[in-house]
Amino acid sequence: TPTPPIAFIRPGQPRIVAIGSYIPQTVLTNEDLLAEFPDIPNVDWIVQRTGIHQRPVAPANLDVVEMGTQAALRALNRAGLAPQDIHWVIVATTTPHQVIPSTACLIQGRLGAHRAAAFDIFATCSGFLYALTIAQGTLTAQPHLNILVVTAEKMRSVVDPHDMNTAILFGDAATACVVSTRPGPGFILEELSIHAEADTTGTIVLAPEPGYLFMDGSSVFRTAVLRMSEVCEQVRQNNHLEWSDIAWVVPHQANLRILQALAKRLKISEKRVFSNIETLGNTSSSSIPLCLEQMEQQKLLLHNHNLIICAVGGGITYGAGYLRYVQR
Repeated sequence: TPTPPIAFIRPGQPRIVAIGSYIPQTVLTNEDLLAEFPDIPNVDWIVQRTGIHQRPVAPANLDVVEMGTQAALRALNRAGLAPQDIHWVIVATTTPHQVIPSTACLIQGRLGAHRAAAFDIFATCSGFLYALTIAQGTLTAQPHLNILVVTAEKMRSVVDPHDMNTAILFGDAATACVVSTRPGPGFILEELSIHAEADTTGTIVLAPEPGYLFMDGSSVFRTAVLRMSEVCEQVRQNNHLEWSDIAWVVPHQANLRILQALAKRLKISEKRVFSNIETLGNTSSSSIPLCLEQMEQQKLLLHNHNLIICAVGGGITYGAGYLRYVQR
């Protein structure tokens, strides 16, 4: 891991000051999938194509509102804040509980964050980056706010039970990040860059009928590697960094082969591309904050470590960010 360079911390920089998560205890293993899909030859077939061994599954009676609420309570506890201290609740979700009221309003109600504005955004797997960008911009204008960025995904609920290509990928999880300008440990948001391009060919589609997710696997692979590498390079160059200055690249956990191809395209070691896909699968917008939480818990981060985060999702939406980890 590169030695972090000395960097100046500017007062009032927006940062993630605490992360909480909720991961369902029930898991769906590759062995379970073999029983569901006779056409899958063996567990190695799944691992070779995805890098996934198991994925968390929320029970039918557990909705994204409760998952997001539990993640938010853990984040607030780590930040030393009460729900009443939160001014905005932004929820990124691909699988909202319902349209009206929004998932954010329902989470706000369960938390008792009665002062907070609340709204959902829908940017699929790039949702965390989009929500974080909104939080960063808002805090630049109104630095006194505490913003809760929640990702809540029940992806198994939109998996076609007859499509093994999507069934092997997705898991369920929720996260919450407290984003503010107060000093202290956390992930400073140095730059975030989000983009979209119209998907006119149906690369990734989740239509009301039949209500299942469809993905064109080969097209997703090409688009993910190309767009994530482009925007990672853009963010790196904008901040006058060399790849030797970057301790970690933290991508959306779409597929292990995509992560490997991204490392190759960026010409960096796969050891510097963080992955937890083996046990969590693809949790859509929750995947990057789950990675950040685990990296912090596993003490993989040093003071002033530079990170590049990136994601691509249906839309097509994509983006990247430069984060700097500080311990004081």
